[in-house]
Amino acid sequence: MPLKGRVPDLPKGLKATILIYEPTQLSQVQRVGTSPLYTAITTKRVALVETDSSGNFTISLPAGKYSVFILQGAVFYANLFDTENNIALFTVEANKLTNIRLSVNSAASY
Repeated sequence: MPLKGRVPDLPKGLKATILIYEPTQLSQVQRVGTSPLYTAITTKRVALVETDSSGNFTISLPAGKYSVFILQGAVFYANLFDTENNIALFTVEANKLTNIRLSVNSAASY
């Protein structure tokens, strides 16, 4: 939790495995309770990429929409949802760089 008068720490990059899937809704995963952790994803995996030590990665994908998960041990993590229950949905446009920011706060306490 932020403390009054204290400057918040800057986010740090994370070396991780990123998994990119076809658009995925909550009904297409096996979820651990109500957490942002999943034990199974039934949509098709499109790509897998490793980040560098700063958490950055690049990958070439066809234009389209994709759900992005972070592998944490034996489970998948994604904490973003839209109003239609799509999980961590990002749009890739042809001939454009798509910047995404993924945040891992599964070990945070509030």
